[in-house]
Amino acid sequence: VVSDMRRHRSGLREMPVVATAILLILSGCSGAGNGSETSGTTPDTAPPTTASGSSAPPAPSATSTTAAAGPLWGVGETVLVTADDGVYQISAEGDVSLLLDGPVAYAVADTEGGLLFQVARGRNWDETDRWSTIVWWIPRGTSTPQELLVPTPGTDHTLSLHDAYATDDGFAVLYVRHEEGVTPSEMTDRLRRFEVPARKVTELYSQGAFEQGFGHVSSNGELIAGVWYEQVGSGCFVYDLDGQPTDLVPEEAGDPISDDYVRGCRLSPSGDRLSFFTEQYEANQLASITLHVWDLNADTETTRFVVLGSADIPSDLDVSATRAVATFAGENKRRTLIFNLEAPDADPIALSVAGKGRFVDSPIDIE
Repeated sequence: VVSDMRRHRSGLREMPVVATAILLILSGCSGAGNGSETSGTTPDTAPPTTASGSSAPPAPSATSTTAAAGPLWGVGETVLVTADDGVYQISAEGDVSLLLDGPVAYAVADTEGGLLFQVARGRNWDETDRWSTIVWWIPRGTSTPQELLVPTPGTDHTLSLHDAYATDDGFAVLYVRHEEGVTPSEMTDRLRRFEVPARKVTELYSQGAFEQGFGHVSSNGELIAGVWYEQVGSGCFVYDLDGQPTDLVPEEAGDPISDDYVRGCRLSPSGDRLSFFTEQYEANQLASITLHVWDLNADTETTRFVVLGSADIPSDLDVSATRAVATFAGENKRRTLIFNLEAPDADPIALSVAGKGRFVDSPIDIE
């Protein structure tokens, strides 16, 4: 973890906050119930129930293993990929296993060999599809998805899963609750943490979500990183686990007047590096994409990869101690590349399965 972390440095570009947005820290907000959402700021602790009008998503199919197509040698990492047709695990040796079959929108490891996922995400869902923004959990060694986080019944709230990290007694889930308002200006996004097995919900940050917001939220277990965006401009933010801003964001990743559009923003497992994408434009045309690796202790860039003449934009990013996995989205296609952060001159490796990639410390072990 960065040893000389300081807070509230003058001139730091923090996450934008409109008049309706406030910073909330709800400490000690716990109970013996489940993670279901409620209409108030403080979560309820009612016994777990299935959302009205819902049925559980399909159980994962039997795990199948095939040889990977492509030179996966040298990756040396286990990668979890959420693809269009399911969730795959690619071993360090290149073997591909199908973990979950179906239109899964997003999946992350629970750090204990289990899987967290959502069938669909977004604000547009109706009464017949209420379970689409539920966060489902398949614990290690099991096969049946169970509800972990459920939107508040009778509201227009929806949930978006972002990341999970290990804690002393289990793991914590980072997610965002999207709240609709009577008018667009009353839309609010709330970044929250749900701790398992303590079943404790902590609200870390809230802000108005009309023509601005935050996304790509992740944590290395010590700090939280993500992307803020406005109608014009975007950048990285780095918070501590209580939702308080730090001064660790380099100017290149948080300049509100820069012409570069910032995406990604992921911390290394040790928390001493920040990786992010910038997009460079010429005559309103995308000219290049740059992957930056920034040393937060030395406050200097250590590595960069430049992709020239690409019409594809980076839609997702994750990093390990020595690798980065990035998804590029273009017209009717996606590609997922592995970059060796220790060899900036080496060509990236294309995964045989395209989708949102995540490095996994402990391989997923579900039946």
